[in-house]
Amino acid sequence: MAGFRRLFDMATFALITEGITDQAVIEGILEAYCGESLGEEIDVNFLQPIRDATDASRALSAGGWERVLEYCTLAERITEALAVNDYLVVQIDTDCSEHANFGVSQTENGVRRSTSEIVADVRTLIITKFGQKNFTQMSSRIFFAVSVHSLECWLLPLFANYSGKCREMNCEDHLSRALSKRNLEHKKDYRSYRELARAFRKRKDVISAARHSESLKTFLDTLP
Repeated sequence: MAGFRRLFDMATFALITEGITDQAVIEGILEAYCGESLGEEIDVNFLQPIRDATDASRALSAGGWERVLEYCTLAERITEALAVNDYLVVQIDTDCSEHANFGVSQTENGVRRSTSEIVADVRTLIITKFGQKNFTQMSSRIFFAVSVHSLECWLLPLFANYSGKCREMNCEDHLSRALSKRNLEHKKDYRSYRELARAFRKRKDVISAARHSESLKTFLDTLP
C-alpha cells in the first residue's frame, strides 16, 4: 500500500456512512481539508451504502444508522477495506441516538448533555462494534465523523446567517430555508449535496465552518 501511494501520490479513504448525501459531504470535507494538509490527491471509496448500486437501492433507506453499526461488526470487510485503503471514516448522525438499538442518551437528569459527551459515547459504541482488540490494531487509521445531530448541521455554517450557523437541531429544515433565501435548490440526493459540499473549497473553509460546529471540529481534530 505504501508503494502504491508513493507511485500515484494519492491518499485513499474508505467511507461507511448513513446515506449517499452523507458520502457527498464527507467526500468534500476530506478533499478540502486532508488534500491540502497531506499534499496529496484524495481518493474516496464508498463501502456503505454502495455508490454504484441501482437508483432504487440508492434510496435513503439503503443507508441509516442501523446499517452503519451493523457494517462495523463485519471484521473481514473492515480488514479488507484497510488492506486497500489508507484510512477508514465512519459517519453517523445522533438524531436517533436514544433509540433502544442505539443507546446513547442526549440528556441526563433532564438536562441536555454536551456535544463532546454525546460524541464520545457514540465513538465508544462504534468501537464495541469493531471489537476492542480489532480496533486497537487499526485505531490510527480509523476516524469517526459523528455529526450532532445530523450532517446538515455541518453544512449550515456555509449557508445560514450568523445566528443559524451553530444549530444542532432540525438542521435539514434550517438548511433548506437558508438555501431558499439564496435561491438555491435543496434536493436530498448525491449530486445536490456534492454541489453544496463544494463550498468547502479550501482547508480554511472547513476550519471556518468548524468554528460553528463542535462535532465537525472534533472530527477534523482527529484527521491525518
